[in-house]
Amino acid sequence: MIVDYLLDEKTSQSSGQKYLQEAINFLKKVPGMSIDQLKLTINDKSTTALNFSDGSGKLFYVINAAQIHHVYIFDEMNFCRFAGYVGWIHSNGLKNAVELIKNYWC
Repeated sequence: MIVDYLLDEKTSQSSGQKYLQEAINFLKKVPGMSIDQLKLTINDKSTTALNFSDGSGKLFYVINAAQIHHVYIFDEMNFCRFAGYVGWIHSNGLKNAVELIKNYWC
């Protein structure tokens, strides 16, 4: 499913869509994804910080003190465009999704 989505989306990149929006659409499909209210704090540990290769923005993958996995996407003006998290049971799925985003769009 993930590979099929990525292969379909690779063809649409030539139509001018930014990688940022592609990554957001992809993350929305991660099992267990919930919208976050951007509660990023000083105690949160950013395990991954990625820049999209087209310059459209950046992604931060964060594990908070409660070991909840969050993902934040900011545009080139540092405006938060997506904030989401998954529960413990879905954390491996989110880790895999971030790794695929890194390989395809960063």
